[in-house]
Order: sequence, then C-alpha cells, then structure tokens
Amino acid sequence: MTHFPYVGQAGDYIILDFGCLDTSNGAKLILRTDKVIVPKTPCIKIQILSKTGDWIEVGTLIPRVYWSTDIIDLTPYLLNVGGSLKIRLYFTHIHKIDYVAVNTTQQAQIQIVHSQLISAIHSKEGIITLKLLYQDKNMLN
Repeated sequence: MTHFPYVGQAGDYIILDFGCLDTSNGAKLILRTDKVIVPKTPCIKIQILSKTGDWIEVGTLIPRVYWSTDIIDLTPYLLNVGGSLKIRLYFTHIHKIDYVAVNTTQQAQIQIVHSQLISAIHSKEGIITLKLLYQDKNMLN
C-alpha cells in the first residue's frame, strides 16, 4: 500500500474530531509535518473549538523543510472545550501532513540535568560558543 501525505494549500483547513476523550491527564496533539516551499512566515495555526463555538488559536506550528514530528500541549486550553475535542489545522502556506494523533496519557516523570556548554563550532562561521551562550543569557563562569 502506497502512502501519500495530505498537502494543504494556503487558506485550507482540516477539522479533526477526536470525540469525547478522558483528558484528565491532559492532551497533546502530535503531528508529522513537512513544508513544500520555504516562504517568509510559514505556519499551521492550531485552533480548538470552544464551548461557545468559537475557534481559539492555541499554538502555531512552523513545519521544517524535511519531515519532523511536533507535539503541541493542549492541556492549558481544555477547560474551554465543551464535550468533544475538535481541533482545526489552518494552513497559511503549502504544507504536508502524514500523521495526526492526540496523546492523553500521563506525562512521564523526567529528570533534567543541566550542563555547561564547552564549545560550539559552526560549519561556516567557526567558533560560535559565546554567541550561543549570550543568546541563552547563560554566560560562561
């Protein structure tokens, strides 16, 4: 079976109806996307249908040039949803989607270990360590 992704044009939208889900552990939208052309401000606007019937923008996804998986946390917006979870993906340019899902499982406990950046070398610009540390407002000690 050959699989072809959906290709959306500027102004297109897809309405996804996930029905009534147990979102007591939250909900995360998972998408695998790609963009066809590299415009100035390419994005897919993520919107959910509120209790009042209005589409509320909850995030903006900027697809990469090559396929990538993106996760958008919908949890902060679930109180505005009445009954079923309906999501609209609004295309501002040509984009491809080949996978969409909602994950309602509990977030795993993770441990974050911070470490100090020792060096960063760009293929054309050379050493960019200080540039990265400055942008992160995390200067070397």
